[in-house]
Amino acid sequence: MPAPECRHLSKDGACAASTGAGIAICSSSLSRPETFGEYLGQGMTVDEAVRVANQTAKGVKSCRAILHLARAHRVEMPITEVVTAVIDETATVKDAAAALMSRSPKPELCNA
Repeated sequence: MPAPECRHLSKDGACAASTGAGIAICSSSLSRPETFGEYLGQGMTVDEAVRVANQTAKGVKSCRAILHLARAHRVEMPITEVVTAVIDETATVKDAAAALMSRSPKPELCNA
């Protein structure tokens, strides 16, 4: 049985599997998002990071569409918002981290 906050995603525990995959992607030094993010953190521009990474980090191309969809459905997605701002070069990585860390704590559950 999936966790209560995941019940709207799956009846067979797929949310837990997705969470595990997400943790692996975000913490592996071999993952494309991790490598791409490190390049940005080192001060490279998005174009430089894309060139040096020489592979696709899917979020670079999908973040705007995801944010658009979230806004259309009135879903708050602060991480996607700051990722999009960094990709669009309207915020620095430092700005993004500060924006996320300054948010007030609150439950992140869906009651659907």
